[in-house]
Amino acid sequence: MVVEVVMVVLLNLQGLVNAYYHNTGMVQPVPATTTTVATHATSLPPMMVLTTSASEPLASRHRRRIRSILRPSPMVKTRKTIDDMVRMMSMEGSQAAHDSLMHDLLQLAEEITESMMPTSRTTEATLTSATIMPTAIADITASSTTTIPTRTTVVDPTTVTRTTKVNVATIPGAVMVDTFTRPSRPTATPTAQVFLDRVKDVLAASGIELVLPLDCGRNPLNTTAALEGGQLPWLVALGSRENGRFHYRCTGVIITNFHVLTDADCVASPHINVVQASRSGVVPDQGAVENYVAGRRIHPDIESKDDLFSGLNIGILELAQPFVFNDHIQPVCLPGVFEEQDLEAAYLVTVAGFNNIVDLPEGRIARRYMESMVGAEGAAPCYYRTRVDPDFSSMIHTLLTEKHLCVYISFETVGKSVLLMEDDRTGRVRVVGVGGFANARSTVPVAYTLVQPYRFWVELVLKKFLNNMAARS
Repeated sequence: MVVEVVMVVLLNLQGLVNAYYHNTGMVQPVPATTTTVATHATSLPPMMVLTTSASEPLASRHRRRIRSILRPSPMVKTRKTIDDMVRMMSMEGSQAAHDSLMHDLLQLAEEITESMMPTSRTTEATLTSATIMPTAIADITASSTTTIPTRTTVVDPTTVTRTTKVNVATIPGAVMVDTFTRPSRPTATPTAQVFLDRVKDVLAASGIELVLPLDCGRNPLNTTAALEGGQLPWLVALGSRENGRFHYRCTGVIITNFHVLTDADCVASPHINVVQASRSGVVPDQGAVENYVAGRRIHPDIESKDDLFSGLNIGILELAQPFVFNDHIQPVCLPGVFEEQDLEAAYLVTVAGFNNIVDLPEGRIARRYMESMVGAEGAAPCYYRTRVDPDFSSMIHTLLTEKHLCVYISFETVGKSVLLMEDDRTGRVRVVGVGGFANARSTVPVAYTLVQPYRFWVELVLKKFLNNMAARS
């Protein structure tokens, strides 16, 4: 019996963007040749520029990657989510034998794999030979034809018999009857949502989701509109102390009293060792709460500077002393582990950071800013817009991945910045993007690394930090 295996059809990004432009009626002309990609940070020192150019091999590699962005079936997607979690735990030093969370996730992954396998089928075939008496054959002439059963297929509860006209002269001395018993309909298998709910239960039981503050994203100075009024209690300036003077270099957001989320290249820079939470909005600020960097973590998938363009530009700074939360200092929220961004959707975001950077005898001065209601969109429409729209023509499309969000604002305006959004349901503020970069020739749009895909990694880092703190106490 031939078993037919139904293959899961995965739609690639090319199909998504084609559908997007087909639905909107927009034309996709052939793009003209453009220059290589580079990032600009004219007001920042060279160490903060992500790279000077993107080589053709890098561009080619990312071009292949963007065309292979897949939208898997829900079950495959759930399995991939679990696999990514287990992989991150392994990279962070966890072992299934000693980590109950990892053990439970591996067990769920195995169950999903089994549920996607073809149902076990039992084929019963019986072969019987019925000897036809020679006298019966003698009674039939060679030219005669008759209708005889050639195969009987049993389908419970009804037996269907197929008959065929044959010349009895070609029939041997026995009639072969094949009987096949088809399996009953397979029992209902768990759906992707069932497994996803079980993953959520496993995470909740492990307590890993409690490492981030539940009371986050508030603006005590503006309780009705958290992203209005210019007060951003989550935003901090990152820099260095040189001869007693503060030099601004990067922007970050507070995620716990001990941790700041920012760009991976900022975390890796040895010139960033001070964090200032400014009340006035200008740094250096004599009245700012100042903290020092005690530890650095960049995403473990980053192996070279080229990876900063791959939607991986994210890192965490560990602080020497805990921040005391008050009206001017608050933790920001992060998107949930399973709240994935829509590749085709458009958004309005708030871009926040520090600009008007000036080198003065007292240090490198910068002023906090906030750009509200800025248009943004997922990787799919951004991919084609930067390929074909003359207003946004850029080689940046060769670097886009599903972990990018494009924001239509000039990099020269925003510099090192973060993306914030207010949750419509709760009114709390989330950080949705960090690590922006743009094309040197056309600095619009800016492609930011999405935070949501790395929520679980952030939780792992914080959990390990808390475990180490508990071990030392």
